[in-house]
Amino acid sequence: MGNVALQCAVLHGAGRFAQHLLDAWLRHAPHLTLGYWCDEVLDVHGVCHLLQTHDRLDFAAAQPAVEDGSIALTRLDGQRHHLPFFHGPATQLPWRGKADVWLECSGRYPTAEQCRAFLHGKTQRVLVSATCWDADQTLVMGYNAADWRSDAQVLSYGSCTVNAFVPLAHWVHRRYGVEEAEVQVIHNQPAHRMEAHPRRQACTLERMGPQLLPWLDAGRFAVNYTLIPYTGASLLELRFRLQSPPSLPDFLQNLELACASGPLRGLYALCAQDPGITAVLGTGHNAVLHPAGVRLQGDTLRLSGYFDNENSAVRYWELAQWMAACQSAGVT
Repeated sequence: MGNVALQCAVLHGAGRFAQHLLDAWLRHAPHLTLGYWCDEVLDVHGVCHLLQTHDRLDFAAAQPAVEDGSIALTRLDGQRHHLPFFHGPATQLPWRGKADVWLECSGRYPTAEQCRAFLHGKTQRVLVSATCWDADQTLVMGYNAADWRSDAQVLSYGSCTVNAFVPLAHWVHRRYGVEEAEVQVIHNQPAHRMEAHPRRQACTLERMGPQLLPWLDAGRFAVNYTLIPYTGASLLELRFRLQSPPSLPDFLQNLELACASGPLRGLYALCAQDPGITAVLGTGHNAVLHPAGVRLQGDTLRLSGYFDNENSAVRYWELAQWMAACQSAGVT
């Protein structure tokens, strides 16, 4: 989109999703950068300690430190940045209205009605890191991000499971036609939420999938979602009943091409061997698949894989960058 002005965002939240988002910002921020940070649970010293002792992300090169009430970090380009930090109710943020974008990653403001409180001053857009039923738009990278509207004020990136399913399901349907679909998710939990698990609960994908994919009949789509007391990556199994089933070798060849150089490039990985669940941690893919997890019986296709749900923050950050670039370029 050519040279565009760098926009500024405020990050609200300091949980594991926000920490993965911060890691993405440290690596790549061509159109949108972080300018402020706030959290309602942890103060600046607590957040800095989290970064210094993270059990999964390595922030050592960023040299996190508290300096004059800000979180100081060194980005991959070598530049030292200071993020002014506020601990308290988000609506009382001293810098409210000074950033172009509000990145709502706290989980405390799940509705568009609540998020509109952050639309103030320069801040004309809120991006929610979860399913938001009354959002002006739900956009998924690799599927409908190009439908972004400049008049949309509160937007959602979907969710980790929405991103894991929607672009791949769209690709499968365009090539082979999908009569019905089913998703099995074994989802991890952060360490501080172990006591109440395992348990089943409703998954927003079951409702959001048919909303995003017009061809997907809600009566022919099911999601089984189980939370387990485990902090690693999550497990995913997809089942599609196809209108025009291919042979298994043809399907694997087409999937490999789509992941390597086609519409699924950068979104999904097809590994030659089963990488195992631990190796998936830290990957920026919606899901990691492998040939042994792909089965075709008659008209029924099954795909098994893994996904690092917390690192779906990569897709969220890419969407934020995309919208900033579109807005700066005058796309409406």
